[in-house]
Amino acid sequence: MKLRKPALFLAAAVLLGLILELLLRLHPAVQFRLAEKQLHCPASFYFRLCPDQHVLFQHPSGFSFTVTTNKKGERITSDPATANGDRNAPPEIWILGDSIAMGYGVSDEATFPYLLQSRLRKKGSNISVPPVGLQDNASEQSIRVANLGVDSMGTVAMADLLNNRIGHPGHVFWPFSPSDFIDDPAEMAIQASPWKQWMFQVRAALTKRSAIFAYLKQLRESGRRDAYLAGSVVGRDHPTFQGILNLDKLVKSRGSRLCVVLYQDVQRGSNKPEKSNAVRDDVAGFLHENSICTIDARAAFLSYPGHDLYLPNDGHPAEAAQRLIAEAIINFLVKR
Repeated sequence: MKLRKPALFLAAAVLLGLILELLLRLHPAVQFRLAEKQLHCPASFYFRLCPDQHVLFQHPSGFSFTVTTNKKGERITSDPATANGDRNAPPEIWILGDSIAMGYGVSDEATFPYLLQSRLRKKGSNISVPPVGLQDNASEQSIRVANLGVDSMGTVAMADLLNNRIGHPGHVFWPFSPSDFIDDPAEMAIQASPWKQWMFQVRAALTKRSAIFAYLKQLRESGRRDAYLAGSVVGRDHPTFQGILNLDKLVKSRGSRLCVVLYQDVQRGSNKPEKSNAVRDDVAGFLHENSICTIDARAAFLSYPGHDLYLPNDGHPAEAAQRLIAEAIINFLVKR
């Protein structure tokens, strides 16, 4: 009898787990998270987008969007071809960053990298000066935009991506998100420990296959999002500030130029932009102190007359905000 009790307890636990797994799979938010995890493939200590994907997502907040990736696992622009590895190929503009760069929540053709590529290839474009590092005979029609953004990617992962990617970027544009102040310490901890890298791979496999693990991860990410929205100014010894300097150094080593794009976040509890943000103001000051190229789109966000800048009940930049970011980069290139 004593031997049967643990077996019965284990069987009951397994049965309850299976029931919970099935019930959670009926929940729209969990269904969305499971589909989202299928789009992500783990690298050594961070996620990349999986190659050759075309996925229609139904967000539990009521909006839908498509995500298409090329054979390199990069979200497509209006010219999905890439010039990697070919020294005679047209030069590129790289978009680096997290969910803001990736264009989370909007379909491929509405992301600002896609809009930027469309404008660069449009006949009659008034961009007559090639970005830094491009050949003298490069025209705006030959420049390719590569979207390297992946949601939740911090500066540590961005540096690893740059170190492992072949190509000839003219400019590297990075829409800065204060969530890096949360992501970077986590990435550093995983990168420094083989054990944590192994656990990262295990967790990635479990969240792809299990609704229970996907739900638990959703709860954890929601808490991190709340901490990000309620963020305050951090000290200059924070890893993200060192990460910014490191990215600038890596991009310069390619003979290119890093330009950080500043946009305005959503005001908590509304669909309007924040009137001010201490973290962004501090980052803007840091960029100025270190002579790092900055494109400040915050005024355009604050003066926007509509109420459709952000995704409902989510807060990521919607199609209108994507256009503002694209226009800010275009204006920068025109002035150059």
